[in-house]
Amino acid sequence: MPDKTLTFPFVDLRSRLSPEHLDLRARSNSRPATITRARPLIEEIAAWLCRAQDAAGDGSLPAYYHLQTGWSAVSAEMTGSAICTMLSLADVLPEYHPLDRAVRLGKALARTGRTEIQVRSGHIPQCVWAIPGWIALYERTAKSIFRQAAVNAGKCLMQRCTAHTLEQTTTLPQRAMLSAALGRLWRLQPKKPFGLTADFLGMSIMRHCAPNGFLRDCVGANGADPPLVYLAGTYYGLLESGIMSRNRSWMVAAQCGAQRLLELHRQKGTLAGRYGPDWRADHSFSCMAGCAQTAWLWLRLYQLGFADEYYHAASQLTRFVASTVDSTHPDPGIRGGIRAGYPLWIDYHPLTYSTQAAVQALDAFLLEKKLAGHRPVHKLHLRRPAESGSPEGAQI
Repeated sequence: MPDKTLTFPFVDLRSRLSPEHLDLRARSNSRPATITRARPLIEEIAAWLCRAQDAAGDGSLPAYYHLQTGWSAVSAEMTGSAICTMLSLADVLPEYHPLDRAVRLGKALARTGRTEIQVRSGHIPQCVWAIPGWIALYERTAKSIFRQAAVNAGKCLMQRCTAHTLEQTTTLPQRAMLSAALGRLWRLQPKKPFGLTADFLGMSIMRHCAPNGFLRDCVGANGADPPLVYLAGTYYGLLESGIMSRNRSWMVAAQCGAQRLLELHRQKGTLAGRYGPDWRADHSFSCMAGCAQTAWLWLRLYQLGFADEYYHAASQLTRFVASTVDSTHPDPGIRGGIRAGYPLWIDYHPLTYSTQAAVQALDAFLLEKKLAGHRPVHKLHLRRPAESGSPEGAQI
């Protein structure tokens, strides 16, 4: 019998699409899985932060949620750091009223005078994130109360603390972020002490930067090796401080540390919870806030025009952080939260869901979502200092 199977001529439908449509389709298909499910994940973590703020009762944020003791006391540092995060959420999840929550966070710090009280008692690092948070609120809402709060906090620091005092009473991550905060404040209110102190703090961090990217003489809690969040936070703050001060050497130092972390991630496929001198690694746990902070740092470098490998490595880290989020647990302190350490029972803030990790994870997810499918327009060209026998430095 004759073969009655119908045959049809092959038609390549792709040829009927314009090059612009083909390019858009290729970019959408190459996006990591995290981007396709980014909104539900962002919603879960944002809902956890909202529950944490509601549990505090005064508009502030607690430092963590513990499985045995519940929500902790409020933290001025976490309250200030979440302001910019909530403002970023305003364009993504307006149904959560993030702008109103950001205003509540800012007023909670300004109303109680918590920043000035902390400075008087010697806890200077508590206002590190309050200053950029107030500045961001002022730029978004144009309310002078936030501008005045940021200026008053800076004046209070300058009046009560010398630059050497700030160097001695802050850790490297706090010093780096304080340098960036004072740099932003100097842009808002050009007062000489703000700029001079920001430069002094930045130079004090540079004295700790080793040629291999590690930070000399840095020690974690109880004399242990510093956790990943300590290193990544210092590099990120130094990068932002260098951008504010237009200091190329600071940005180069931050990128050297980020590049070393990238190389370690390539070797193991993950990052250790702690790193010691000569990058001695402790892979017994993962520091979740450090993973989120590192992803944020890499995405920021990619945004400045560096290699695509930063984006791809950051996507792998965000996928790992996303895999640890429980979106179905009945406990509201667990559902949508980010563990401080992974596994949860490890001897690094055990049985704790960290507000810092949640804030930094949201920052990383939001920035990754923003950069998905878009190449940076402006590229920041940095060159290493020229070595002996070399006519010029190598481009980074």
